[in-house]
Amino acid sequence: MKVLVICGSFPPIRCGVGDYANVLYNNMAEKVDVTVLTSKDAKVMNSSNLKVINSIDKWKGLSLIKAILKEIKKGKYDLVHFQFPTSEYVESSIMLFIILPLILRLKGIKVVYTIHEYSNNRWISKVLRKPAIYCSNSIIVVEDAFKGDIIKRNKLINKKKINIIHIGANVPKSTKSNEEIVSLRNKILSDKHTGIERIVGYFGFINVAKRMDVILQAFAELKNENKLRTLLLIIGEFNSEKCPQELFDELKNIVIQNGLEDYIYVTGYVEDREVGDYFMASDVALLLFKNGVSVRNGSMLAAKQEGKKIITTRPTSNFDYFDNEQFVLIENEVEMVKSEILRIQDNEQEKFNQGNDDPWDAIVQKHLDIYNQLVKKQ
Repeated sequence: MKVLVICGSFPPIRCGVGDYANVLYNNMAEKVDVTVLTSKDAKVMNSSNLKVINSIDKWKGLSLIKAILKEIKKGKYDLVHFQFPTSEYVESSIMLFIILPLILRLKGIKVVYTIHEYSNNRWISKVLRKPAIYCSNSIIVVEDAFKGDIIKRNKLINKKKINIIHIGANVPKSTKSNEEIVSLRNKILSDKHTGIERIVGYFGFINVAKRMDVILQAFAELKNENKLRTLLLIIGEFNSEKCPQELFDELKNIVIQNGLEDYIYVTGYVEDREVGDYFMASDVALLLFKNGVSVRNGSMLAAKQEGKKIITTRPTSNFDYFDNEQFVLIENEVEMVKSEILRIQDNEQEKFNQGNDDPWDAIVQKHLDIYNQLVKKQ
């Protein structure tokens, strides 16, 4: 079987969907012939079974359509799998969401379409996706609620072609020994306020989808009340790369005006293999989401697989998934975050079984089942 994957972002381009696709298709390439067509800034990995073609400069215009159709004809692929959205799909809606799906359908090409964001998108985004949704032979959604929402907004759709496949953690588990983790923890705490006893870990971009403002305000108020004995460990960079400048300036002001510098440790960019190490060095994970925690949140999955208690925002769907002692579900409110930090400071934190409910081998097999079913119908 030959599969062409169209994914705008791929490492080292920073994008959660690109990271997901990287893990998924590197695992899948051991079983089938997979080629990823992606942006020029992506890296071609010659040591992998996975073929990566980084030839797309801009994801718009007729030149894009021609380039994709040329590769499909050249490679003689059995099916084409689209990953939506990615950070590189700038001004791409007309071509990628409307014209291309129609062309592929008319040519009789089997199409799989994965939707990573839907229910919280603007109405115009949902409208623009209709051609791709109707023209695809199979649709994969990464969150259960997306399926119901798609059916509701696309009355004529064949419900049987919508498949739910949750994502897996985009970063590997920590392989460090207990001694190495203790050493890392001591390093983090070494040059900070001497009264700090606990570490809460945060992983992910700083952006409008995360409520870092609530977290920082809670830390500020506890410090000003002389009650703060906890360090905020930001695993990654504290910058405005994915954040509107106005919001980022607000976050910086909270830090500076309240003297939180000694209560925050920013790792800077770290390799994927190091993320788990920093979560292991933390007492708990503190991850707030504007629209509630979701099964598709990679930062949540990274903390979950390290067996850490996770303080996070109450979900809007998949309630059963979060109905266990590993999760502390709260609202995005400063007082609630403060209460949880105080609880962390006064109690030893329970450790949970390491692992996630959706290992990558199972995720790969679910994709292959869909591929095989479509190819057999040819």
